[in-house]
Amino acid sequence: VAPLERDGLVGLLLGVRVRAVEALSAAGGDAAALLQALVCGWRGSLGDSALYADFKATGLAHLVAVSGAHLVIVSGCVALALRALRAPHALAVVLQAAFLLAYLVFAAAPVSAVRAACMALAGMSACFARRRPAPLNALSLCVMALVATSPHTAVSVSFALSAGSTLGIVLLSGLFGSWMEALPVRLPRFLRDAFALTFASGVVTVPASAALFAQLSLVSPWANALASPLFALVCTGGLVAALAHALDDGGGRRQGLGVERAGALEVGVGELLARLQDDAAHGLLLFLA
Repeated sequence: VAPLERDGLVGLLLGVRVRAVEALSAAGGDAAALLQALVCGWRGSLGDSALYADFKATGLAHLVAVSGAHLVIVSGCVALALRALRAPHALAVVLQAAFLLAYLVFAAAPVSAVRAACMALAGMSACFARRRPAPLNALSLCVMALVATSPHTAVSVSFALSAGSTLGIVLLSGLFGSWMEALPVRLPRFLRDAFALTFASGVVTVPASAALFAQLSLVSPWANALASPLFALVCTGGLVAALAHALDDGGGRRQGLGVERAGALEVGVGELLARLQDDAAHGLLLFLA
């Protein structure tokens, strides 16, 4: 990874990113490529790999693109730490916003993450305006602002899918959640939430992605429910280990060992789900024949 010559805080964060990507390469193979994409947003060795093809086939490609889910994890970890330190609410909001912006620079500011960060900052500012957060208003303002400041965003596929996914979650996640609770089979809470979010976002994104990429995953809801807990573990642990390596040479090795195993496990899950996707597609074709 070639470092960019920048001064000040931005240059410092980009330098840490370069060292973090190099540290995560120690995992080797597909696990290294997956960790670099999940944690740092660097997809140099992932884009043309068989692993990424498996993730696309199973509806998990969004996990390896830095987006709202990554920012939620970073913000949640910071919020927990600040709550443990009993920081005043206003100070905690400012610090969360600062960490979000720092992580945005660290991940090279992809458009989907910029959209998510704008929404998060709009929601955080509600406490200063003494108003309740309004996700739909925040999404609308973010879309208009990004298109106005960067017109090519209007034809960006990743931005369209990111905004569409968020729109589906804002409008329909509560409805799908109530449907999941009404099922005769009682599922664990994390599975209900994962299915509800997947179905809600899929209402908008599945038709669009099927038309754009000529692919329709038959196992996407189950794949997301299975991979999401691992994703949170790998993303959180990978970020901690990578930063420990980058800031203190070798200092994060112990943390990195567990993250490398989790990354390898996520690779195995992706490959297994891809085989299930192939079997499901074959079975559907036999049924329709």
